[in-house]
Amino acid sequence: MQANGGTRRPDRESEAHCHRGTAARAPGVEVAYQRQPRSTYSPNASRNFREIFHLCIPEGFLDQDIAYVNPTPLILSSVCETWRRIAHATPQLWTSLPLHIGPRNAHLLPQLAQEWIDRSGQLPLSINLCVNTPDHLPDTLVHRLIAVVNEYSTRWTYLRFRGSSKFLSMIIGSSQGAPQLQTLKLHSREGGIFKLGDFKPTPTKVEMTYLLLGSVNIEWNNLTHVKAGNLSIGECLELLRRAPQMTHCMLWNVRGRRTHAPIYDNPILHTSLQHLELDACSFSSDFLENVSLPSLKSYSSHLETSQLPTEGLVSFLFRSSCSLETLCLMWVRATGTDLDHLFRATPALSYLKLILSPECDLDVAENFLLRFSQPAIPSSTSMEPGESFLPRLQSIIFRAKKRFDWKLVLDVFGPSDDIDIPHRRPLRSGTFLLFPDRSQPGKYPMIIDKDTLQKILLLVDMGIKLQIQDMSQFNDQDLCIIQRSIKFHGLEKPESQD
Repeated sequence: MQANGGTRRPDRESEAHCHRGTAARAPGVEVAYQRQPRSTYSPNASRNFREIFHLCIPEGFLDQDIAYVNPTPLILSSVCETWRRIAHATPQLWTSLPLHIGPRNAHLLPQLAQEWIDRSGQLPLSINLCVNTPDHLPDTLVHRLIAVVNEYSTRWTYLRFRGSSKFLSMIIGSSQGAPQLQTLKLHSREGGIFKLGDFKPTPTKVEMTYLLLGSVNIEWNNLTHVKAGNLSIGECLELLRRAPQMTHCMLWNVRGRRTHAPIYDNPILHTSLQHLELDACSFSSDFLENVSLPSLKSYSSHLETSQLPTEGLVSFLFRSSCSLETLCLMWVRATGTDLDHLFRATPALSYLKLILSPECDLDVAENFLLRFSQPAIPSSTSMEPGESFLPRLQSIIFRAKKRFDWKLVLDVFGPSDDIDIPHRRPLRSGTFLLFPDRSQPGKYPMIIDKDTLQKILLLVDMGIKLQIQDMSQFNDQDLCIIQRSIKFHGLEKPESQD
């Protein structure tokens, strides 16, 4: 590469970068390889370059399990001497360290990490440490890297670790702890212990997998967001006790008991939790029967084709007296009676995502959609208040393995002339995900009949956001059944001519 009229030998960083086999270029810096910048810039130009350089750092890359160090600062530094000087004088470029140590870079990474941190000045640091080492690689090389990271623990604001428990135990910080740490993410399949000497950090966000709750030595009082996997039900309940300020909680692969006896004499009352997600949790009933969450606004559950625990869920909702606004149920097995019972207990729902298990009968899907044809709000004294069905629903995503009659989509929104009358629900958005029924290929073709299509288009013209997608297609252009049907029936609107 030419710089300042001569050929510059690649510096140590570039050699280390190339040695790790990273050839990807950072977004927005392609021009740097094609044009020769001038050797000097005015102070204003240098300031502009620093702002541009900072914008070249991709967002969210620390949360990705990429193989090697993000190359953007190194690429910017290798264009020419002037760019190198500007980049090295821009601390914001060097505050995020994705340190992925492996057999090919273990000897280089400690020194590179030190140089990287030196250029960050005194700014807060974000660390992503991923240790993937073979057995023949000496632990001393990993220890050298972790020792560099430990020295600057007072500046940590974000720490993510993925690797063996023996390396997790090496993360001990400095003698002053990590007082600025806000986000902590720990993933170790072998478990392990996280402890920073005698100091307990006070993060607001924690993510942990395969670790016992008691093995993470932090102050839990300030936590607002938690994602935890492979905890027992007892640990999940203890988490609620330890983190009274928690507003968002995601639990997956919860280990539980197969007895229905309550774990505690009285349900745990947690008044701050607003969003709860249970993913791949076969023991959701055991968890829900031991908690009361009066502030809960959103509940999501991935049941892995398990039977919907209707009674337990309804009992939990009544016990909590919460005003649930968002409900997501994925891959659920349920009867029509189950769904009707549940949705009568959630009158405040404004957003519903319902993904039925392939094992559900077609009648379940069709009866559910037919319920929308009834008034959402009692319009006369002849209807009991409890007979209303999702009166505040604004958006729905619905997926069934077996396809249903197209006219049922119209029932969800009601006749077009009834859209704005008081007893209709304020439903304005619907997404329906369909699969072809290969056992009956001609029963419900993936083309909407013309009469139904025209009524659907009328709803769209009235402002309803409606999507009907063929999930058997991989091309985005083929997903939309409405557009496919418009072309089939020749209903395309002529292009306006200026």
